Amino acid sequence: MRSIVRNFLVLIPALAFSSGIFVSGSPQAKPGAKAVNSQALPAPAPKADASVPFRVGEVLTYDVSWSRTVSAGTATLSVKDKLSLAGGQTAYDIVAEAKPGFVIRTVYPIYYKLESYLETRSLLPIRATMYSVEKTRKRTKTTKFIGPTSIEYEYATASVSRSTKPIERMTRDPLSLFYVIRGMSLVPGQQLTIPFVESGTMYKLTVKVGGYEKITTKAGTYRAIRLTPTFSDASGKPVTDRKLSLWISDDPRHLPIRFESTLLVGSFVLNLIHVDG
Repeated sequence: MRSIVRNFLVLIPALAFSSGIFVSGSPQAKPGAKAVNSQALPAPAPKADASVPFRVGEVLTYDVSWSRTVSAGTATLSVKDKLSLAGGQTAYDIVAEAKPGFVIRTVYPIYYKLESYLETRSLLPIRATMYSVEKTRKRTKTTKFIGPTSIEYEYATASVSRSTKPIERMTRDPLSLFYVIRGMSLVPGQQLTIPFVESGTMYKLTVKVGGYEKITTKAGTYRAIRLTPTFSDASGKPVTDRKLSLWISDDPRHLPIRFESTLLVGSFVLNLIHVDG
Protein backbone atom coordinates (compact mmCIF):
# COMPACT_ATOMS: atom_id res chain seq x y z
CA MET A 1 0.00 0.00 0.00
CA ARG A 2 2.89 2.33 0.72
CA SER A 3 4.03 2.27 -2.91
CA ILE A 4 0.44 2.60 -4.14
CA VAL A 5 -0.16 5.72 -2.04
CA ARG A 6 3.09 7.25 -3.22
CA ASN A 7 2.10 6.53 -6.83
CA PHE A 8 -1.13 8.41 -6.16
CA LEU A 9 0.83 11.39 -4.83
CA VAL A 10 3.12 11.27 -7.86
CA LEU A 11 0.15 11.28 -10.21
CA ILE A 12 -1.34 14.47 -8.79
CA PRO A 13 1.30 16.75 -10.39
CA ALA A 14 0.53 15.12 -13.70
CA LEU A 15 -2.57 17.28 -13.79
CA ALA A 16 -0.56 20.43 -13.38
CA PHE A 17 -0.81 23.24 -15.85
CA SER A 18 -0.09 26.91 -15.20
CA SER A 19 -2.61 29.68 -15.72
CA GLY A 20 -1.43 33.23 -16.26
CA ILE A 21 -2.18 36.18 -14.03
CA PHE A 22 -1.84 39.79 -15.03
CA VAL A 23 -0.63 42.31 -12.49
CA SER A 24 -0.69 45.98 -13.32
CA GLY A 25 1.43 48.50 -11.48
CA SER A 26 0.16 51.69 -9.95
CA PRO A 27 -0.18 54.56 -12.43
CA GLN A 28 2.47 57.26 -12.16
CA ALA A 29 1.42 60.89 -12.01
CA LYS A 30 2.50 63.01 -14.95
CA PRO A 31 4.83 65.93 -14.21
CA GLY A 32 2.79 68.99 -13.27
CA ALA A 33 -0.44 67.07 -12.94
CA LYS A 34 -2.86 68.27 -10.27
CA ALA A 35 -3.01 66.03 -7.21
CA VAL A 36 -6.26 64.17 -6.72
CA ASN A 37 -7.76 63.33 -3.33
CA SER A 38 -7.87 59.54 -3.43
CA GLN A 39 -10.54 59.50 -0.71
CA ALA A 40 -12.93 61.19 -3.13
CA LEU A 41 -12.52 58.40 -5.71
CA PRO A 42 -14.66 55.26 -5.64
CA ALA A 43 -12.85 52.12 -4.53
CA PRO A 44 -11.84 49.89 -7.45
CA ALA A 45 -14.03 46.87 -7.95
CA PRO A 46 -12.42 43.73 -6.51
CA LYS A 47 -11.03 41.28 -9.03
CA ALA A 48 -13.50 38.49 -9.67
CA ASP A 49 -12.76 34.90 -8.79
CA ALA A 50 -11.46 32.78 -11.65
CA SER A 51 -14.05 30.57 -13.32
CA VAL A 52 -13.62 26.97 -12.13
CA PRO A 53 -15.58 23.74 -12.70
CA PHE A 54 -15.49 22.69 -9.04
CA ARG A 55 -17.29 24.10 -6.00
CA VAL A 56 -17.14 24.01 -2.22
CA GLY A 57 -18.56 20.74 -0.95
CA GLU A 58 -17.39 18.62 -3.87
CA VAL A 59 -15.98 15.22 -2.81
CA LEU A 60 -14.56 12.74 -5.34
CA THR A 61 -14.00 9.19 -4.08
CA TYR A 62 -11.68 6.70 -5.78
CA ASP A 63 -11.03 3.00 -5.44
CA VAL A 64 -7.28 2.33 -5.25
CA SER A 65 -6.38 -1.01 -6.81
CA TRP A 66 -3.61 -3.14 -8.23
CA SER A 67 -4.15 -4.03 -11.90
CA ARG A 68 -7.84 -3.05 -11.58
CA THR A 69 -8.58 -6.27 -9.66
CA VAL A 70 -7.21 -6.19 -6.09
CA SER A 71 -8.65 -3.31 -4.05
CA ALA A 72 -6.06 -1.78 -1.73
CA GLY A 73 -7.92 1.20 -0.29
CA THR A 74 -9.63 4.47 -1.13
CA ALA A 75 -8.63 8.03 -1.95
CA THR A 76 -10.67 11.24 -1.83
CA LEU A 77 -10.30 14.70 -3.33
CA SER A 78 -12.33 17.39 -1.58
CA VAL A 79 -13.01 21.12 -1.83
CA LYS A 80 -13.57 21.73 1.88
CA ASP A 81 -14.18 25.47 2.09
CA LYS A 82 -13.62 28.95 0.70
CA LEU A 83 -11.53 30.84 3.25
CA SER A 84 -10.99 34.54 3.93
CA LEU A 85 -7.30 35.12 4.64
CA ALA A 86 -5.14 38.05 5.68
CA GLY A 87 -4.52 40.79 3.15
CA GLY A 88 -7.93 40.45 1.53
CA GLN A 89 -7.11 37.10 -0.06
CA THR A 90 -9.62 34.29 -0.45
CA ALA A 91 -8.62 30.68 -1.03
CA TYR A 92 -10.13 27.29 -1.72
CA ASP A 93 -9.20 24.78 0.98
CA ILE A 94 -8.49 21.61 -1.01
CA VAL A 95 -7.68 18.25 0.57
CA ALA A 96 -6.53 14.88 -0.80
CA GLU A 97 -6.49 11.79 1.42
CA ALA A 98 -5.36 8.21 0.83
CA LYS A 99 -6.35 5.40 3.19
CA PRO A 100 -5.59 1.66 2.98
CA GLY A 101 -8.24 -1.02 3.29
CA PHE A 102 -8.73 -2.98 6.51
CA VAL A 103 -6.34 -5.84 5.73
CA ILE A 104 -3.45 -3.63 4.64
CA ARG A 105 -4.10 -1.16 7.45
CA THR A 106 -3.81 -4.00 9.95
CA VAL A 107 -0.48 -5.17 8.53
CA TYR A 108 1.04 -1.77 7.71
CA PRO A 109 -0.74 1.29 9.17
CA ILE A 110 -0.39 4.16 6.72
CA TYR A 111 -2.18 7.44 6.02
CA TYR A 112 -1.45 10.37 3.70
CA LYS A 113 -3.12 13.78 3.58
CA LEU A 114 -2.34 16.73 1.30
CA GLU A 115 -3.89 20.16 1.80
CA SER A 116 -3.51 23.24 -0.36
CA TYR A 117 -4.79 26.81 -0.18
CA LEU A 118 -5.55 27.88 -3.76
CA GLU A 119 -6.06 31.64 -4.23
CA THR A 120 -9.47 32.07 -5.86
CA ARG A 121 -8.59 34.86 -8.30
CA SER A 122 -5.14 33.90 -9.58
CA LEU A 123 -5.39 30.15 -8.91
CA LEU A 124 -1.88 30.30 -7.48
CA PRO A 125 -1.02 28.38 -4.30
CA ILE A 126 -0.60 30.17 -0.99
CA ARG A 127 0.35 27.24 1.21
CA ALA A 128 0.67 23.48 0.78
CA THR A 129 0.97 20.80 3.45
CA MET A 130 1.57 17.04 3.37
CA TYR A 131 0.98 14.98 6.50
CA SER A 132 1.88 11.28 6.57
CA VAL A 133 1.83 8.40 9.01
CA GLU A 134 3.73 5.19 8.29
CA LYS A 135 3.46 2.82 11.26
CA THR A 136 4.78 5.00 14.11
CA ARG A 137 6.54 7.56 11.92
CA LYS A 138 4.77 10.89 11.47
CA ARG A 139 5.91 13.67 9.13
CA THR A 140 4.62 17.08 8.12
CA LYS A 141 5.94 19.03 5.13
CA THR A 142 4.78 22.62 4.70
CA THR A 143 5.47 24.91 1.74
CA LYS A 144 4.60 28.62 1.99
CA PHE A 145 4.69 30.63 -1.23
CA ILE A 146 6.12 33.91 0.05
CA GLY A 147 6.75 35.55 -3.33
CA PRO A 148 6.71 34.89 -7.08
CA THR A 149 10.18 33.30 -6.92
CA SER A 150 10.62 31.97 -3.38
CA ILE A 151 9.14 29.59 -0.82
CA GLU A 152 9.58 28.79 2.85
CA TYR A 153 9.87 25.03 3.35
CA GLU A 154 9.41 23.30 6.71
CA TYR A 155 10.03 19.62 7.43
CA ALA A 156 8.78 18.37 10.80
CA THR A 157 9.33 14.95 12.41
CA ALA A 158 10.72 14.65 15.94
CA SER A 159 12.62 17.82 15.07
CA VAL A 160 11.87 20.72 12.73
CA SER A 161 14.00 22.18 9.93
CA ARG A 162 13.19 25.32 7.93
CA SER A 163 14.71 26.85 4.83
CA THR A 164 14.00 29.46 2.14
CA LYS A 165 14.33 28.21 -1.42
CA PRO A 166 14.14 29.81 -4.87
CA ILE A 167 11.47 28.70 -7.34
CA GLU A 168 10.51 29.57 -10.90
CA ARG A 169 7.64 31.95 -11.55
CA MET A 170 4.21 30.29 -11.80
CA THR A 171 5.43 27.29 -9.81
CA ARG A 172 2.66 25.22 -8.24
CA ASP A 173 2.38 22.62 -5.57
CA PRO A 174 1.13 19.18 -6.72
CA LEU A 175 -2.39 19.35 -5.31
CA SER A 176 -3.31 22.88 -6.43
CA LEU A 177 -2.07 22.06 -9.93
CA PHE A 178 -4.45 19.14 -9.99
CA TYR A 179 -7.38 21.53 -9.70
CA VAL A 180 -6.02 24.14 -12.09
CA ILE A 181 -6.07 21.61 -14.95
CA ARG A 182 -9.78 21.09 -14.44
CA GLY A 183 -10.45 24.69 -15.39
CA MET A 184 -8.53 24.56 -18.66
CA SER A 185 -9.66 23.81 -22.20
CA LEU A 186 -7.85 20.69 -23.37
CA VAL A 187 -7.12 20.17 -27.05
CA PRO A 188 -5.71 16.92 -28.49
CA GLY A 189 -2.12 17.40 -29.64
CA GLN A 190 -1.16 19.97 -26.99
CA GLN A 191 2.12 19.58 -25.12
CA LEU A 192 2.97 21.72 -22.13
CA THR A 193 5.95 21.83 -19.77
CA ILE A 194 5.53 23.55 -16.41
CA PRO A 195 7.38 23.75 -13.06
CA PHE A 196 6.20 22.43 -9.72
CA VAL A 197 7.76 22.09 -6.28
CA GLU A 198 7.60 19.01 -4.05
CA SER A 199 9.40 18.69 -0.69
CA GLY A 200 11.33 21.89 -1.42
CA THR A 201 12.72 20.57 -4.73
CA MET A 202 11.90 21.90 -8.19
CA TYR A 203 10.70 19.58 -10.95
CA LYS A 204 9.34 19.93 -14.46
CA LEU A 205 6.26 18.26 -15.83
CA THR A 206 5.58 17.68 -19.50
CA VAL A 207 2.04 16.67 -20.43
CA LYS A 208 0.87 15.42 -23.80
CA VAL A 209 -2.86 15.76 -24.48
CA GLY A 210 -4.15 12.73 -26.36
CA GLY A 211 -7.49 11.86 -27.87
CA TYR A 212 -10.94 11.08 -26.54
CA GLU A 213 -11.89 7.71 -25.06
CA LYS A 214 -14.97 6.15 -23.48
CA ILE A 215 -14.28 5.38 -19.79
CA THR A 216 -16.66 3.45 -17.54
CA THR A 217 -16.37 3.29 -13.72
CA LYS A 218 -18.84 2.81 -10.87
CA ALA A 219 -19.52 6.55 -11.07
CA GLY A 220 -20.79 6.23 -14.66
CA THR A 221 -19.69 6.25 -18.29
CA TYR A 222 -17.82 9.31 -19.55
CA ARG A 223 -16.32 10.69 -22.71
CA ALA A 224 -12.84 11.56 -21.48
CA ILE A 225 -9.63 13.01 -22.83
CA ARG A 226 -6.38 11.18 -22.09
CA LEU A 227 -3.30 12.94 -20.68
CA THR A 228 0.20 11.43 -20.62
CA PRO A 229 2.63 13.06 -18.17
CA THR A 230 6.40 12.71 -17.85
CA PHE A 231 8.59 14.08 -15.05
CA SER A 232 12.10 15.52 -14.98
CA ASP A 233 14.31 17.36 -12.53
CA ALA A 234 15.15 21.04 -12.89
CA SER A 235 17.91 20.21 -15.39
CA GLY A 236 15.56 18.16 -17.58
CA LYS A 237 16.79 14.69 -16.52
CA PRO A 238 13.92 12.13 -16.28
CA VAL A 239 13.13 11.10 -12.70
CA THR A 240 10.98 8.02 -13.45
CA ASP A 241 10.43 5.56 -16.28
CA ARG A 242 6.91 4.65 -15.20
CA LYS A 243 4.18 5.11 -17.77
CA LEU A 244 1.46 7.37 -16.38
CA SER A 245 -1.97 8.19 -17.76
CA LEU A 246 -4.89 10.33 -16.61
CA TRP A 247 -8.40 10.68 -18.03
CA ILE A 248 -10.45 13.89 -17.58
CA SER A 249 -14.17 13.99 -18.41
CA ASP A 250 -15.12 16.04 -21.47
CA ASP A 251 -17.95 17.92 -19.77
CA PRO A 252 -18.35 21.16 -17.79
CA ARG A 253 -17.07 19.59 -14.54
CA HIS A 254 -13.82 18.18 -15.99
CA LEU A 255 -13.80 15.33 -13.50
CA PRO A 256 -10.63 13.24 -13.16
CA ILE A 257 -12.06 9.80 -13.96
CA ARG A 258 -9.08 7.46 -13.87
CA PHE A 259 -5.36 7.47 -12.95
CA GLU A 260 -3.06 4.68 -14.01
CA SER A 261 0.65 4.00 -13.46
CA THR A 262 2.70 0.97 -14.48
CA LEU A 263 4.59 -0.95 -11.79
CA LEU A 264 7.33 -3.57 -11.99
CA VAL A 265 4.49 -6.09 -11.89
CA GLY A 266 1.02 -5.00 -12.96
CA SER A 267 -0.28 -1.47 -12.60
CA PHE A 268 -1.60 0.95 -10.00
CA VAL A 269 -5.10 2.30 -10.78
CA LEU A 270 -7.50 4.82 -9.27
CA ASN A 271 -11.06 4.73 -10.56
CA LEU A 272 -13.70 7.33 -9.69
CA ILE A 273 -16.52 5.54 -7.84
CA HIS A 274 -18.59 8.37 -6.33
CA VAL A 275 -19.21 12.10 -6.80
CA ASP A 276 -20.71 14.30 -4.08
CA GLY A 277 -21.43 18.00 -4.28
